[in-house]
Amino acid sequence: MSKSSISDGFGTEYRGLTAEALTDATTVSDVVDALETSHLVVIRQTPLSPEQQIEFARKIGQPVPFNISRYRHPDYPELMISSNVVKDGKPIGVARVGNFWHQDSTYLPDPPEYTLLQGVQVPEGHGDTLFASAINVLEALPADLREKAGQATATHLHSRRFRMRPEHVGLSLPEFRAAVDKEYPPAVHPLTPVDEPTGQRYAYGSSGYTEAVDQFDANDNKRWFGAIEEFLGNPENIYRHKWTQGDLVMWKTKIAFHSATELPEGAGRIVHRVSIRKSNR
Repeated sequence: MSKSSISDGFGTEYRGLTAEALTDATTVSDVVDALETSHLVVIRQTPLSPEQQIEFARKIGQPVPFNISRYRHPDYPELMISSNVVKDGKPIGVARVGNFWHQDSTYLPDPPEYTLLQGVQVPEGHGDTLFASAINVLEALPADLREKAGQATATHLHSRRFRMRPEHVGLSLPEFRAAVDKEYPPAVHPLTPVDEPTGQRYAYGSSGYTEAVDQFDANDNKRWFGAIEEFLGNPENIYRHKWTQGDLVMWKTKIAFHSATELPEGAGRIVHRVSIRKSNR
């Protein structure tokens, strides 16, 4: 087994771990420590069955079924299937999930702390996932905005990205957003929380799910989110994960900005996702 840093302070990569090794308490403890301190963990080419992936997640914390039930695996509710593959005329999962910069589930009042993905079927040369550290994002923002952000909060809305369902057909856009906001009430979070293991502050929220910084005027909101988008648009600030079959990728949901990338037509991709809550909560 080998272990190396992906970039300065963000990300750890493991190679040579087997499915059996991921049942070992010492190995799992090492992986969790790396996840807590470097915020992103890549385990290369360690394919797991659905049962094994869920069991590995249980050793990290408590698997949480995805909050949108129709996105769950039909046999394993802890798994969400992200896929553009169609079988027998029906999609086997949800296509084009997370194709924008975001932190996971910020629209929830208390999002699960970790996300675990497995590349079950990955098209060679396509379907990369982009990652960036929210700590680095905050450090790169203008000093005057960082100062204003100290005690600020932001409002996050699922309705900014929610997919229309059959019962929403015929609703106006305001009616649709009101219906989603009733099902998923707005969540308010600190704009620059502290990551407890490292003591570092980070930027929490992006234009994907964040409606506005509550204490900022329109100009400062525009500057804040514009500066974040500028940082994330620079490839030098990004870790680009090029998937290989059986890769496991985990991250701390509040720290890791990430975005899926578009797939060309005909390139089938299947990813299994588990949301994990810390077991000591």
